[in-house]
Amino acid sequence: MLAARTSLIEQHPEDLKALLKAMLKAQLLFEQQREEILGELVGPYYKTSLENARIGAQKQPPCVDQRAQTDFILGRVESIIEMGYIKIKPGHEAIDWTFPRRPVSVSAPARSSWWGATPSTRAWCSLRSS
Repeated sequence: MLAARTSLIEQHPEDLKALLKAMLKAQLLFEQQREEILGELVGPYYKTSLENARIGAQKQPPCVDQRAQTDFILGRVESIIEMGYIKIKPGHEAIDWTFPRRPVSVSAPARSSWWGATPSTRAWCSLRSS
């Protein structure tokens, strides 16, 4: 999950777009080359077995576009309160999906790879030349 202050979004929208675009490309790459990527990540970054990483990736696949998960996200806030990270339980108004609704353009050479993207990825990307 990516979270950003409103001031950061307003001051650096192009940087945030670039970050979102990179995250979407990483999700697509993972979807296309799951075994290869898990092989590289298990050990140095994920301290688990390759088999457990496969199970985890299947049960909870990476997804950049979390707009449909607002209730799920807010439902997990209790543990964040218990750990002392926040004191007041936020409501729906705490999550603003306005910025992710803006299109992220993909350059013409990269465009062809997006046709195999997931519906959530396609929803975030405008498939026009930049």
